[in-house]
This record gives sequence, structure tokens and C-alpha cells, in this order.
Amino acid sequence: MEADSIQIAKEVLQTLIKSKKNLRMYPENNPIYIKTIEAAHKTFEDLLDYTDDIVFKVKQLEILYDGEQVYYKPDKEDNLALFFFKDGIREITFKRGLDKVELEDFLKIIMQDLDSEEDDDDVVTLMWERDFQYISYIVDETFLSDEEDYEEKAVQQAKDNSADEDDLLKAYNEMSGAEDASVVPVVPLNEDDIKKLQTELDRDTGYYIDKLTDLLFEMLHLSEKKGELQDLVSFFRSAIDFALQNNHIDLAVNILKRTRLIMTAEMTEQKMKSLLKLVMSYINSDRVITLLGELLDSRTEDDEEISNELFPLMDISAIPALIKTLGELETIHARKIMINSLIILGKRDLVAVAKGLNDKRWFVVRNIILVLKSIKDKRAVEFLKKKLRHTDIRVRKEVIKALGYLGGAEVVNGLRSFLLDSDPAVRGLTAKALAATASPLAKRVLQDEIMSKAFKGKDLSEKKEFFEAAASWKDRDMINYFIKILRKKPFFGRGKLNEVRACSAYALGLTGQKDVIDILAKFKNEKNALIRDNVRMAVMRLEHGVPERTK
Repeated sequence: MEADSIQIAKEVLQTLIKSKKNLRMYPENNPIYIKTIEAAHKTFEDLLDYTDDIVFKVKQLEILYDGEQVYYKPDKEDNLALFFFKDGIREITFKRGLDKVELEDFLKIIMQDLDSEEDDDDVVTLMWERDFQYISYIVDETFLSDEEDYEEKAVQQAKDNSADEDDLLKAYNEMSGAEDASVVPVVPLNEDDIKKLQTELDRDTGYYIDKLTDLLFEMLHLSEKKGELQDLVSFFRSAIDFALQNNHIDLAVNILKRTRLIMTAEMTEQKMKSLLKLVMSYINSDRVITLLGELLDSRTEDDEEISNELFPLMDISAIPALIKTLGELETIHARKIMINSLIILGKRDLVAVAKGLNDKRWFVVRNIILVLKSIKDKRAVEFLKKKLRHTDIRVRKEVIKALGYLGGAEVVNGLRSFLLDSDPAVRGLTAKALAATASPLAKRVLQDEIMSKAFKGKDLSEKKEFFEAAASWKDRDMINYFIKILRKKPFFGRGKLNEVRACSAYALGLTGQKDVIDILAKFKNEKNALIRDNVRMAVMRLEHGVPERTK
């Protein structure tokens, strides 16, 4: 058990080092950033299963846990032990109950470049400002003295890699005196302080982003050689990458709109226009659309800026990358936005969207069917008919619905075979799709199916679905058809035929034709209770205008 805890303690420190690198590389809304925090928290939880407190003793080049060395690095470069030691921290404790928010704040502190001359803060100050609840620390009181060159001396000692650990510790102790540790009191920032800092940070970020954009376009106007312009294309693309990776949609939109304005200006030279087209086309690339997908998956707020500003800047060459990324998205929110963009672009190139029907991922195919249906272009029917035999039933169902919505008589023969499907849900869906075509051929197909011997054996609920579909025609021919069925008197198989008769009464009520009320009234005293109930409901619907059932 003890050996296990020592091993996990080592893993905790390695996780801190890895997390520090990842947090430097990725913005907070990036999936990798989020997964890094979750993985780090899980590692701490594993160690806290063994103990209530994780206590790390910090030496100059090593970190101890439970008296065992769990970290050692002899040189200064990226040295976690020295990072804490040079700022006076001698012990760090993580307590059970440590949550992700507090751990993330701790990681943000250790990821900072505190060796920078522009940064006056140290680890102790940053931790003191944060006022951790589950993380405490002990510092060397001597370190808190006013000796200005304390840190320089501690770091200088670590630079000499030839010196062994004991020599370094001895040199440090001679300079600073014996360790006399005490807990540093913590005074938290109030809410107003935090809001003020956030405002300042946001203002500075926006300022530098605007400056970056202006600088890029100044360089563009000053460029004379073709080679310089080619380099600028790379700079512009890097700026777009930066914008998307850091959730600055406004920056990407600003760059692209200004680029398009210059590109379309009459005074712009042809060589510059050609290179600026490369900048504009970058928005259609697999790289950018992948970044957009990651960004959409990480966002929970309204994405009107992406939907209304960024996607309209794309052209039809983006369609393949949009389809590819659509299959990689993790959230419904993101998929909805990507589907809407495909609907807009698909109206300009239906064939490019239809190629997505050949994707090996069934859920991508189903979404492409939804896109084609939403485009409302009847040319899509020919592409959709080829997918009626798709191996996945969920795809087949979506195709049936789309064909009913888009097609006419030309899709009836393709659909009618599904009336014999083994799945009742598919059969009912097919009946509705046939009704949606509103074609005379579809009407005859449904009438023939209702009169077939096999139809009597179907469940009552399925029978009703077919009669609902047939009732959508509401013409005199269909009304007479229902009346004929209602008047039938069974000799054999009375139970099943009475269900069909009850469904015909139900369907008459859906037609909205009040002249059939008198005919229905003749059957209000039928011996069969199912027929009586459906006759009564049909009359009520016709007399009182009860809303019709939707198809």
C-alpha cells in the first residue's frame, strides 16, 4: 500500500509538469486544456484515496513525499523543485476535497514564467492572492526578508551542475541561515478587485489584438516584392489560427473582411489579389474548419458570431472539410451549426454535399440526408434513392422521410417495398412518406395495402397510422373508400375486420368533411365498442373542429 502511494506521488508530480506545458499551449476552452485539468485532478484523487493530506517537502533539487524522494532534477532548466524553492516554499500540502477549480488555479500559477524581468510576482504572492482552501504551504521566514539578491544567489548556486546536491544545500544554508518555517497568512482579494483586474485584462487583450491586425495590413501595404507578399500569406494564416485557438472570432472575421475588401478593390494589383485569394481560401481549409469544430464543441454560449459572420465567408470548397468535421463533433450544439452551414453552401453545390452520403459513418450519412432534405432541391431525390438499402436502419428511416418530403410519383415505387418491411415502425413511416408525396399513385398503393389480407393481421396502432396517411388526401374518392370499408359486414374474422372498420370511422373524422356526419351517425349504436368509440370521436371532431392529427 505504501509503495503504491509513493508511485502515485511520483505520478502526481509528473502530471503537474505535463499539465504546466499543456496549459501554456492551449486556451482554456480547448478540449485538450479541459482534459488536462480532468486528468490532473484524477491523479490527485487517486493519491488522496490513501491519505487525507498530500504533503510534499521541497528541497533545492528534489521533492520528498513521506520521507521518500519522488522528484529529482540536477539542473535548473524547468526544475519544479527549484521553482518553489527559490521563492522560499519549503512544504506544500494538498488536502482531501481538492476540486478542479482550485487545482486549475494552482496549475495556472506554476505555468507562469516567474523568471521574467517584467514579472514582479513570485509563487508565494500568487498563492497568497488566490487564498486556496485545500492547498496550503510553508515558507522560509528568511526568504521574506528584504535582501534583494536572495533569489539570484539561490538560482546561481543551481547553475553549477558539477556541484553535488549536498554542496548546493550547504551553500544555500550558509547564505540564508537555518530554516525557520512558518505558515504565511492569506488575505483574499475582494470581488471588486477581481472584477477590476478582469476588466483591465480584457481591455489589454482587445488592444493588442487590434494592434496585431493593423500591423498585418500595414505590412501588406508596405510590401513590394512577391516574396514578401508570400510570407505575409503565412502570417495572415497564422493570425487566423491564433484567433480560432484563442476564441477571438472577431479577429478572424476582421482579418478576412478587410482582406476581401482589398482583394476586390479595383486599384489592387493583380499579383496582390492572387495572394490575397490564398488568405481568403484558408477559411475553407481542413485546418481551419477542424479548429472551428473544436471551438464549437468547447463553447456553450450563443454562437451567432460564428454562424452569421464567419461561415458566410466560406465558399463551396469548404463542403468536404465541413462534412469531415461534422463526423468528429461531440456536441449537438456544434453539429447543428455545422449542418446549417452545409445547408447554406449546399444550395450552391448540391452534388458536393451529396458526396457525403458515401461516408462510412452512419450518423454522418443521416445528417447529410437531413441537409439535402432541408435544401429542398428535388435533384437530391436521385442521390437519396440510392441509399434506400443502406445497412443501417436509422439511415433508411431518414431516407424514407426525406423522399416523402422531396419526391412525387417518381419515389413511390422505391418506397412501396418498405410497406413489407419486418419493422412496424418502418412500415408506418413509409405510409406517411407515401402520403407526403400527395401523388395519385401513392394513394392507390395505400388503398391496395389497406385492402390486402395481410393488413388485417397488423396491430391496431399500425392500422391507424395507415388510415391517417390515407386521410391526408381528403378528396371524395378517399372519403367514399372509407365509407365503403365502414359499411362492410364481416362473416369471418370479425374481430380483425371490425378494427379496420373502426379505423375507417377514425379516418373520416380526419377529413374535415362535415357531410359525412350523417353517415357516421348510422353506426353510433354498433355492437362493437371499438367502432362505436371511433364513430363518436369522429363526429365530435367534425362538429366541434377538434384539430386534426398531424402527419
